[in-house]
Amino acid sequence: MNKQYGKYGEAAINVARKCIRSGFDPIAQWKSEMERLFPNSIEEQKKGCPRCAFLGLCKEGLVKGISPRDYTYSEKNKNYALKAVELLEIGRRYSSPIELWRAVTNSSGRGDYQMDVVLALWENNLIVRRESHL
Repeated sequence: MNKQYGKYGEAAINVARKCIRSGFDPIAQWKSEMERLFPNSIEEQKKGCPRCAFLGLCKEGLVKGISPRDYTYSEKNKNYALKAVELLEIGRRYSSPIELWRAVTNSSGRGDYQMDVVLALWENNLIVRRESHL
């Protein structure tokens, strides 16, 4: 990896690549990757927002090599991730996950874990590119 990502972005890249190579289940792979990256923090391992953003993209068939299925029921985090992908598809550039979060939500709140996932996948060519629906 050329660029530094947060641990959730790193996890998304690793899980996607493992699923592409071996056809693993992304839910089980995410759990395994969280245990590897956060061995001493159950709280970080179980953080739902980045997991649901990743699995939401998988559910919609937007992560290369992962078949679309009902991996998550979190519509909110899935929709944040989908909106972020749409903004990236129309050519907008963002210097940080927080900047992308603000564009997605029109707020100054924090959602950088979800956007770390999206940016990491996008910048590593692991998102299925499609026409924007904006």
